[in-house]
Formats: sequence, structure tokens, C-alpha cells
Amino acid sequence: MVIGNLALTREEVGAVMLKLQQRGIEPTALHNHLLGETPHVLNMHTAGQGDAVNMAMTIHDAIALTKTP
Repeated sequence: MVIGNLALTREEVGAVMLKLQQRGIEPTALHNHLLGETPHVLNMHTAGQGDAVNMAMTIHDAIALTKTP
């Protein structure tokens, strides 16, 4: 099982959510923790079950779609 929280810009949310859902990791919440920050950051909570390597690769591939260094 994997659970997590990704901090994403508004522009990154769609692609990351799609990648996770396509590979069996579900977004469980999407919201912001702060008001007025620039850039606007949303927090995506996630959960999934399955093969540990596949879940790790899925998260890696989803994060690769972002500007996270």
C-alpha cells in the first residue's frame, strides 16, 4: 500500500492525476493549504495498493511530469 501527498502547481495537476489514475493510484483529495502564495500550490493526496515496484515507478513517472527538481 502507498499513501502520499504531492504539492503541485495548478498547471501540473491534470497530467499528474491522469498518470496516477491510469496506473492504479487514486487521488483521494485535492486542496490548497495556503492562500495567496505564488505560484498557487495544490496538495494532492493519493492512495494505492499493488506491486511495490509498479507503484514506485508510477509515482516516479507522475513526478517526472512536474517541474519538481
